[in-house]
Amino acid sequence: MIVLYAILVLVNLFWLGLVIQSKSAKRDLPYLLENGEPNSTPKVSILVPARNEAKILASTLQSLLNLDYPDYEVIVIDDQSEDATPEIAAKAAAQDARVIVLRSEDLPQGWRGKTWALQHGLGLAKGSWLLLTDADMVFDRGVLKAAVAQAQDEKLDLLSILPHVECKSFWERVMLPSFIIILATARPLHKVNNPDSQVALAAGGFILVKSLVLKSLGGYSSIRNTIIEDVRLSELFKLSGYKIKCVISKSLMVRTRMYDSFTGIWEGLSRHAFEGSGHSPVRLFGAMLGSLLMVVFPFVLFILSLILHHWILLSLTVIPVIAMAWAQDFVNRQTQVPRIFFFSFPLATLVYALIMINSMWRHHHGGTSWKGRRYPKADHATQTGR
Repeated sequence: MIVLYAILVLVNLFWLGLVIQSKSAKRDLPYLLENGEPNSTPKVSILVPARNEAKILASTLQSLLNLDYPDYEVIVIDDQSEDATPEIAAKAAAQDARVIVLRSEDLPQGWRGKTWALQHGLGLAKGSWLLLTDADMVFDRGVLKAAVAQAQDEKLDLLSILPHVECKSFWERVMLPSFIIILATARPLHKVNNPDSQVALAAGGFILVKSLVLKSLGGYSSIRNTIIEDVRLSELFKLSGYKIKCVISKSLMVRTRMYDSFTGIWEGLSRHAFEGSGHSPVRLFGAMLGSLLMVVFPFVLFILSLILHHWILLSLTVIPVIAMAWAQDFVNRQTQVPRIFFFSFPLATLVYALIMINSMWRHHHGGTSWKGRRYPKADHATQTGR
């Protein structure tokens, strides 16, 4: 029992430290300056890679074409879709000259579909700024103007807006807010925005970058073999000495519904979980065991202590349980998830553990699959341009 109590003391210290750090970070959350006016309005090229996005592409393009910005183009790169994506993009181009459509060529060895598509779009882009986005996003009319203004004012080379994640089904409400907590713990924004820290982050739904800087870094050829190209791009910029910033929008100016089912969540997160560990089984199992120890373990013991009326055990588990419920409730309110889901973190952590194992298994047995395309095991050197 002494060993158990000692472990629980460490778990308590972890959660107390996380709460203290979170409360400090909460006061200093970096928000988009939504009413900013740019000093000038340089041309912006919006790159939209799209593979099998027929269900959502039309509404995404419509929200892009409604942007309150005087000079921009929308380049849709059809990543060899097998549905009506090309026809939808072509129809939008026929109706609005700002829309340009191209089809990416056959995928070369060592590339991923999205990085290859974005590299195609980069070659055609005429803007001095690029907005890199996804085909399942919804944009407020003023978001591009505000982003350009903030990038100019703070002399940024990369500005990313974390999108509001819409959660409608049961599993979305259980899994996605917890994913945000895990991401915020692994890559806290105060470190991301600190030039003295090597921690970097960007959200693929909205990344505004200087075109010349991206081209000078070799475009996407430097990170061609990665699934998490948004994070790798932020790392490439920051480690090359360029100024990056990641912000939140109070008015939900960028929104997305990432996944609409448990299958979608399982497939979507499995594709990059192992890469997120640096393709290291040791790191992956360390992260998995650590999360089970810090989240599931105290929660299970808390329930058992209530059932067994074990008051010492209860006293050693109540703080972690309250802390994780507090963190979950805070993120749930940000994502507009009902407060009844405030205890979903342990369940989500269990599922994430299985997703991590599945991701590693897939990597070593046939490679990663996404949107009907299977990728072989990655050459890790090409993920960082080495």
